[in-house]
Amino acid sequence: MSKQIKTGDQSNGVASHGTLLAVSACLCGGISIVAMHLTTSHSGNLVLSLCRAFFAMLPLLPVVFFRRERPSIQDSAALVLLGTLVAGVSPWMLFMGLEKAGATMAGVVLSAGPLITSMLAFATGQEAFSLRRCVGATIAGSAILSSVLTNSTLHFEGNHNLLMGVALLISTALISGLYDISCRKLLTRVSPLAASAFSLLGGFVFTFILSISTSNVGKVQTLPYGIVLLLAVSGFVGGPLKLHLWSSALKVAQVSRIAAFTPLVSITVVLFDSITTRSLPHIGIMLSVILIILGTLPVFRS
Repeated sequence: MSKQIKTGDQSNGVASHGTLLAVSACLCGGISIVAMHLTTSHSGNLVLSLCRAFFAMLPLLPVVFFRRERPSIQDSAALVLLGTLVAGVSPWMLFMGLEKAGATMAGVVLSAGPLITSMLAFATGQEAFSLRRCVGATIAGSAILSSVLTNSTLHFEGNHNLLMGVALLISTALISGLYDISCRKLLTRVSPLAASAFSLLGGFVFTFILSISTSNVGKVQTLPYGIVLLLAVSGFVGGPLKLHLWSSALKVAQVSRIAAFTPLVSITVVLFDSITTRSLPHIGIMLSVILIILGTLPVFRS
């Protein structure tokens, strides 16, 4: 009996630890997105992505050379490949999505993360289907539709930038879901620190090669000091800090359980974006935030 109680206490402790890690990672993600949005009016998206990827990769670069942290060649290659997506392609698309749709809409779109991740976890056989979790994630994800339908400029002025931005942002949410599912398997063999380091390395290498092929490397020198500082903050907070916290959470808890905290990114972005722009979000965004909260509650209880 005491053995069962002890096991239960250990399980609760692990779950609480995973929750704290996931919440911290989501707060970091929200702050990073707002910092990215403040830079989108300067230079091109690829130049901004390269500068951010550099600051994201730099703090964890020494980890790549630590023998005790170094994964096998196969796992290293898999992490670098995943990194090209989550730390290379995804931030680049996020910059483009932020430019077209704005930081608040980006936060709303990311609320679809739990739905996407839950479906991928079920499709790949990692987790059993949970109706309550699926319904909650669907309600949170419907916040996207609410925001789009209540945006009058989309219907009355024929502005298609919002739709393009939403499509790009949804793509980043899909990439994040794929990364979570794939990384969860790798974390049974590698440490969260190594997973984060090699992923960020892959993202930087991809962005650097793409910048060279498009002659954008030299343009980094033209970025104003203030923009570089914002990209450094976004790169560090949304790179090694957020990714290490997220990987550590994935190692101790179910993928869909951790992904359920993604809507916290949405709320963080909406809050910080309102503060930086000194304006209240319109009624569609407020409705979206309510849907996000309502949809997240049954996911937590599942």
